[in-house]
Amino acid sequence: MSDEGQEFEELVNRLGDDPPPDPDYRRRLRREVLEAFDARRLESNRRRRLIFPGLRGLAAALLVAVVAATTIMLISSEGAAITFEQVRKQIKSIRSMICIATAEITEDGKTTTIVTRCLIKDPGKMREEVISASPGSDLIPGMVRIRDHGAGGMLTLSPKDKRALLITGLSPTGRSETFLDLLKEMIDGADSELGEKTIDGQKAKGFLVKRSEQDKMEIWVDPVTAQPVRIEAEVLSAGMKVIMTDFVFDRPLDDSLFSLEHPSGYEVETYLLTGSEVSEKDLLNGLKHLAEMNDGVFPEAVYASQVSQERLRRYAETRGLSDKQVMELVETEMRMSTFLRNAHRWYYVGAGVKLAQRGVPVLWYQPRDSETYRLVLADLSVEDRREDQLPTR
Repeated sequence: MSDEGQEFEELVNRLGDDPPPDPDYRRRLRREVLEAFDARRLESNRRRRLIFPGLRGLAAALLVAVVAATTIMLISSEGAAITFEQVRKQIKSIRSMICIATAEITEDGKTTTIVTRCLIKDPGKMREEVISASPGSDLIPGMVRIRDHGAGGMLTLSPKDKRALLITGLSPTGRSETFLDLLKEMIDGADSELGEKTIDGQKAKGFLVKRSEQDKMEIWVDPVTAQPVRIEAEVLSAGMKVIMTDFVFDRPLDDSLFSLEHPSGYEVETYLLTGSEVSEKDLLNGLKHLAEMNDGVFPEAVYASQVSQERLRRYAETRGLSDKQVMELVETEMRMSTFLRNAHRWYYVGAGVKLAQRGVPVLWYQPRDSETYRLVLADLSVEDRREDQLPTR
């Protein structure tokens, strides 16, 4: 084989064998391909035939077509840019997800950080394996939390002391609450581009997605595949920030990973909640409960967080509440949270407001399929408002 033929064959082989190139590699390879074609164009027909020794007719034509098509792909894709719509479609199509989630929950000026490995499977199944948690948190490394929205149950396992907590009777109606559900919901918000940056040695393109001033998300994606590389979600209405990394998408996940059956040898506590339909009354009961646990003042955020659980424990201890009474309060918070998740949108502004203050707003929400809002005041009265009538606070 001639030197020219060997050079060209090596170039073609590189086109077929290399993994998807980064932009610098694309530019370099495109330049080499074009230079090769320019050099060959200056040679005679006899000289060009030497580039393909042993190839005749259809085989030679096919090789030329493949090389030309690859060249066109490299040149045209050089200027192609991932659009937000591509990212949206990619996320909406995800059926299972594994990631590392770092949640920061702030209340009363205290931030609790929990790092978990999350396994999520549509519809509504999530398994969280605790990697680390802030000192004083009820969660410890090794604990596992499983939620099956369809089955209306939640299981917490503590392998260290072989204990399990099973809560059943959670309402299976309404929307699910996995991180994947949150991601798919927030991705429908308004977007703006954040440019590009390198994350752990990988180039990524960023988009800012805002569902409201309180709820926003930065999503950084692979500029070639549009798959997420890093997601930073800030849900201030819930006093929570979540950073998700190390994604694996659409890997088959066995249903046994999300089973609500506890392993053998565990001591089990089981609680059955009422499971009846939630209503606005549940929202008002939940807000009243949160304020009463906080010395008559509405807290920084409306969220059944680890910090809220610590406050609930202190509240129960000072009042000598029974386990049954504690679980009734837990159910009150859960029903409030379920009601808010089922709303189209909601906004909390009650931090620091005293319970029973007249005329002071603490929260408003928009029911699904409604053009108007419901405004909740600190005395727990409720008014209908148009969007332009909502407080600016």
